[in-house]
Amino acid sequence: MRAGPAQPLRPSASPVRVHPTRLRRSPSVSSLTRLSLANRLVVILLSLFVVVAGVVAAAGLRQELLPSLQPPSVSVVATYAGASATAVEREVTVPVEEAVRAVRGVQTVTSTSSAGVSRVTAGWTDGRDAQQVIADVRSATAGIRSSLPAGVTLETYTDSTDDLPAVQLAVTSAGDLSDLSAQLQRSLVPALRAVDGVRDVTVAGVDEKQLVVTVRPADATAKEVTAAQVDEVLTASVVVTPAGTSLDGATVRAVEVGGIPVSVEEVAALVIPTAKGPVSIGDVADVAIESAPQTSLARLGHEPALTLSITKTPEASVGAVSHAVSRVLESQRDALSPGVEFTTIFDQAPYIEQSLHDLTTEGVLGLVFAIAVILVFLLSVRATIITAISIPLSVLIAMIGLAVGGFSLSILTLAALTIAVGRVVDDSIVVIENIARHERIEKLTTPRLVRAVREVAGAITASTLTTVAVFLPIAFVPGTTGELLRPFAVTVTVALLGSLLVSLTVVPVLASSLLRRRSARPPAPEGARTRHARQAAMSAREEERRARWAAHHEQRRARRGDPPPAPVPSPGSRAESEPFDRLQSLYLPVLHLSLRRPIATLIVGAFVFALTIGASGALRQNFLDDGGGRPTVSVIQTLPPGTSLVSASDRAARLEAILNRDDDVVNTLTTVSGDSAAHTVLLQPDADVEATVTRLRAEFADLADVGQVIVQNASSAGGSDLTVTVSGGDDQARAAGAARVQAALDDLPDLDDVRSDAAADLPLLSVAVDHQRAAQYGFTQADVGRAIQDALRGTVTGTVDIDGRTLDVVLRGQGSDSSPDQIGALELPVSAIQQAAAQKRAADALAADQSALQVDAEAQQDRDLAEQLTDARGARAQAQGQLSDLVAQLGALNAAPVPAPSSSTSPVDSGLDPSEAAARDAAEARAEVDALSAALAEEQRRQQIGQLQDAIAQTKSTIEQLGKQVDTLIETREEQTSQRAKAAALADRQKGLSEVTATPIQVRDIATVQSATGVSTITRTDGVRAITLTATPTGDDPSAILQNVGAALGSLDLPGGVTARLGGAATEQDDALTQLGLAMLAAIGIVFLIMAATLRSLVQPLVLLVSIPFAATGAIALMLATGTPLGVPAMIGLLMLIGIVVTNAIVLVDLINARRAAGHDLASAVIDGARLRVRPILMTAAATILALVPMALGLTGGGVFISHALAIVVIGGLVTSTLLTLVFVPVLYLLIERSAQRRRERRRPA
Repeated sequence: MRAGPAQPLRPSASPVRVHPTRLRRSPSVSSLTRLSLANRLVVILLSLFVVVAGVVAAAGLRQELLPSLQPPSVSVVATYAGASATAVEREVTVPVEEAVRAVRGVQTVTSTSSAGVSRVTAGWTDGRDAQQVIADVRSATAGIRSSLPAGVTLETYTDSTDDLPAVQLAVTSAGDLSDLSAQLQRSLVPALRAVDGVRDVTVAGVDEKQLVVTVRPADATAKEVTAAQVDEVLTASVVVTPAGTSLDGATVRAVEVGGIPVSVEEVAALVIPTAKGPVSIGDVADVAIESAPQTSLARLGHEPALTLSITKTPEASVGAVSHAVSRVLESQRDALSPGVEFTTIFDQAPYIEQSLHDLTTEGVLGLVFAIAVILVFLLSVRATIITAISIPLSVLIAMIGLAVGGFSLSILTLAALTIAVGRVVDDSIVVIENIARHERIEKLTTPRLVRAVREVAGAITASTLTTVAVFLPIAFVPGTTGELLRPFAVTVTVALLGSLLVSLTVVPVLASSLLRRRSARPPAPEGARTRHARQAAMSAREEERRARWAAHHEQRRARRGDPPPAPVPSPGSRAESEPFDRLQSLYLPVLHLSLRRPIATLIVGAFVFALTIGASGALRQNFLDDGGGRPTVSVIQTLPPGTSLVSASDRAARLEAILNRDDDVVNTLTTVSGDSAAHTVLLQPDADVEATVTRLRAEFADLADVGQVIVQNASSAGGSDLTVTVSGGDDQARAAGAARVQAALDDLPDLDDVRSDAAADLPLLSVAVDHQRAAQYGFTQADVGRAIQDALRGTVTGTVDIDGRTLDVVLRGQGSDSSPDQIGALELPVSAIQQAAAQKRAADALAADQSALQVDAEAQQDRDLAEQLTDARGARAQAQGQLSDLVAQLGALNAAPVPAPSSSTSPVDSGLDPSEAAARDAAEARAEVDALSAALAEEQRRQQIGQLQDAIAQTKSTIEQLGKQVDTLIETREEQTSQRAKAAALADRQKGLSEVTATPIQVRDIATVQSATGVSTITRTDGVRAITLTATPTGDDPSAILQNVGAALGSLDLPGGVTARLGGAATEQDDALTQLGLAMLAAIGIVFLIMAATLRSLVQPLVLLVSIPFAATGAIALMLATGTPLGVPAMIGLLMLIGIVVTNAIVLVDLINARRAAGHDLASAVIDGARLRVRPILMTAAATILALVPMALGLTGGGVFISHALAIVVIGGLVTSTLLTLVFVPVLYLLIERSAQRRRERRRPA
């Protein structure tokens, strides 16, 4: 027989008339149950469809470590090789900042300028379309490319998690790294890029080779060859010109003109045409294959290595990409040289797959534990099976929701599913427990089944909605934290809504088939009669307790003088006949004790709450717990500015030696870049990371001349550095302010590794251009800079293929390691002004020479005319003299007497014989004749001599005149030849005016080259120069540390115009935790609204909210016991607790209100409602707790960074809130409602 009915206790209180609309009985929800029962086959088919669709959706979800995150920021990185930090800031950073700042939505712009590199980061507030802002930034920077200096390259990075490598490998070989790099680029990289889902493959640490042509200035000058001529020949000689096609019979042949050199010798033999004849490149330049200027190098352990990074597309699965990469590596080994080794530095897939496996295992264990709890409480295999079915169905519904929403299967979503396992069963437990309770009382029919579901439908709907609603504020949490947690919230929400749907449809359908068979029971055996007797005894004891409590209450009423209560009619409810069980017998004494002493109970509750508040201050804080991956330590080594790559490598090797000796270190990947080195240290799986960090810090502290060394735990899922940005004022004031801030930070406890980005000055070679003198030659400062840059760095003129490798051809004006004197002697290219001036000078000289030649010709003509005039005048004077002589002679002849003719006979001597006289006369006549003949002959001779002399003189004169004529002709001919030569030279000069080139000047002619120093890094915040100081918090209370830092900054006396602003990851994390705290308050408000709408009361929801602080009690206690820090996972657990613990209170109060609405008095309704709900409340709590136990204990070793702490918080909070809710909620409910009753009784007319 069943135990007799538990008679209602009727203390002296007026009857309660609960308004019929005060409780929402959810007719639409019960209609859904009725519809499901009327269409059982459809429900079963839909369930099967959910199973199939869920399995397919789960198999198709992409796997990744974290969901795709796009922080509200974008970075523009510009490279300006060879430029100092100041030049980068002036010529690159400022224009990019201005362009980015003009983009709509951008609120903050920060930048860092260093030697050769500029990084500008733009930030915006949440809520804006990130992709649109990024596209606008790309468009804005593209618009200013033409205004930036030549050679500047711009790249835009979105800082998305999709940019993280899916796989990162270190590649080592016994051979040369350049050969290894060529092999990778030739065979492995194309094969990897062909893998489906791979976005990009990059090889870092490569020793790039290039063909360098370095001009020898002295030889080039001697050969009258310029670098421009060499450049022109190189550019033209490494290109094959397609000239068309040629028809050779029936064959069409492509015509190509020229050929590309295939060896260093062929490049050196290329010919440069000059005025003095052909000159080979080898005559004026050195041609050799050299390594490109290296900016970084990598080592694995102590061996040089290359790093191979593979990134995936956003829609690809990490696991699929990782396995495909592994297959490609195996297939390509034969194409690589023997001895090539691949070492995995980072691979998301194994960690993700292990995490997924561990979480799945823990979820299955939780499912088994939850089912075991249900079986223990219900003692029914069929009811347990019905309830257990709701778990996989809810999870599969969540899988479908993830697939439809485009989410991935990450450790966050899987952790949400695992945690939801314990919660999704709650609704089904409440429904099946209520159905089983009805089934124990009377035969289960469809109307009674619908009524059983309807009784709890409103409660489970409200409780599910409250649990779901607590995640609504996460949608408004800003920053990366909100974006990170949204997939988690969506997963839990879909799973809970799915569980509600399953509990109202599938569970009743299965119950109607499986539980109804037990309606026709055989007669109770002896054991059952014993059990009923025990229940009757428990019922009797309960009646006795109620009687004592009613008498006690009546005495108190009488002492207060309250009017006697009106008689309470017996409701005759079926619920009164519900039997007692052992669980209720254990609970009821505690409940009665609390109800008899409500004030003492509340004082205990207040004391517990005070302990909770006090204990919260002892919690250790941490933004995110250990990431759960392989233990890793990060060592950052900062060296003095200007440190060469070789020197940086040597200093990094000293740290590597210590790291490689450490027993906990498995391997070390070192990357040396510029004046810094980064060491990624992989530890043993069981290594104590914090102990290793402490040990390494101590060992590195003993080293000298290794720069500043920062050692941090890289296993943590989030960094915690804080920054102080000092801005404003001039450089001197800002540096002084930064020094004061750094001193203040050094004095604060719980801060380590305080460092400043205001590094020491960078040594540099300053070329100070004389602008006025440079302008005279047609040069600007930029022209000089580009000329030096081209000479030292060189320019790429083309590519050649040598020994199977494609090499860039680089032309340099002189060696890259030139001294200041060599740079000063560097010849600058002839400017346009120089060329024009040279041509003008040549034209002016030509005109001057032509003018001089004309003057000389005219002078010569004048001289010739004067000589001719003089000769003419001399000849005329001579002729006039001769004429005078002749006239005189003529006059003398005319004046002289004429002589008498002489006798031809001698006088006659008388004394002589005539014959003698005749003979004498004849002899005298002969003598006279002979004398006359002789005289004539003499005269003739003299005349002949005179004539001969005159002829000789005349001949000599003629000869002299001919000689003079000959000399004159020779002189004339020579003068004509000279004139013709000068005219020809002038004509040639006239023709060559266009080809005149100016003589190049040297750098030292217009600039001063000297050693100097400059800033190595320039930081700007919103257009103002700033200095950033960074520190690492080490204490357990980051919020207190931030408060201490803020107070220290507030007490500083900074120079005028200088301000200090606190920021960094620590402040962002503190803001995120604050936002989550506000989200918790908002969740409480939302829960209150839902309960107020459900209960149609503003007072009762306040009663229900009392369970929230008691949830914090257990959560904090268990966190302290396990050393779990308060961070994002714990905050999410507390957020979940708000919805979960209120669920139990709703179920309890809902039944109390239902019994009061049925006519029970307040005390009986409270006691019976509490005892009848203790089983489902404990069942749901136990199921949730045990489902989370594997995760909390980390039985599989997974321990992902969010699930462990979350499980600890939920378990601890659920334990205390469940136990205390069963005590304090009835007490508060009774006190509040009794006070309301008294007020109504006083207002009631007598």
